[in-house]
Formats: sequence, structure tokens, C-alpha cells
Amino acid sequence: MAEVQTLPDYPRGLDFQQVWAALMEDRERLKETERILRENAEQFAQQQKETDRIVKENAKQQEETKRQQEETARQMKETDKQLGKLGNRFGDVIEYKYADLHNDKRTFLGAVAGVVISDNVRDYVLKQGFFVIEPSRGEPSPLCGSVEYTGETFTIIPPSGDPKEW
Repeated sequence: MAEVQTLPDYPRGLDFQQVWAALMEDRERLKETERILRENAEQFAQQQKETDRIVKENAKQQEETKRQQEETARQMKETDKQLGKLGNRFGDVIEYKYADLHNDKRTFLGAVAGVVISDNVRDYVLKQGFFVIEPSRGEPSPLCGSVEYTGETFTIIPPSGDPKEW
């Protein structure tokens, strides 16, 4: 059977000093708990302010990025228009000044040639229906991995879609 536990005997009971000492000890523990809670609340408030600042900064950066993307898109459209106008002028000059004078009925195709053409320019030109003429590429360098142009021969890359004709 289980033993029954009894409370300790206090023959005299608790006196005032013992009760007061226990209350003062509890009071000190309560003060320490309040101090810790205040520190935690202050840290939380500071972290919240920092988080709000970072969110606002990110929102500004996203807005600036969006604005820059819109500006880039506008510039690309304008460049496309200018390239179209330029292509039409070249076509007119070739077609009317030379071909018509010599009763030449051939179709003319456009090409862009360069010694070093960046990938984004090459892609853009090919999408616009022009051929690309550039020096042949050599093997990648074992030291840095970059491809160097040898210049010994030239490569003609056809456009990605139908070539433009004049």
C-alpha cells in the first residue's frame, strides 16, 4: 500500500520575520522577471523597427528595378524602331539607286558584321532577321576559360527566323 505523506510539523508555526522574508524574496524575483520582460520587449521593438526598415528598403529597390526594366524596354523598342528605319533606308538606297538603275530583280538580305559581338547583340540581330558575320572562335583558354577569336576565318550565322528581304 502507498504511504501517506504528511506535512512537516511547525511546532511554533511561521513567525512574521519568516513570512516577510519570503515575501521580500518573491518581490525580488518579480522585479527580475519584470526587468527581463522589459529587455525582451525592447529587443523585439528594435528588431521590428529593423525589419520594417529592411522591408521599406526592399520595396524601394523593387520599385527602382521595375522602373529600370520599363526604361530598358522603352529603349529597346526605340532602338528597334531606329534599326528598322536604318534598315529601310539602306534597302531604299540599294534597291532604288543601284538595283533599279541596272534592272536588277534580285532580293537583298541584311547582315551585321563585327570583330567582337556580345551575345545579347548577336541574339537581338538574329531575332531581327539579319545574318551575323564574325571571326571564327578558337578553343577556350585553359587558363581562364574564355574563348578567343582567331581571325583566321569568318563564321556566317543565319537568322533565327525568316531573313529580312528587300
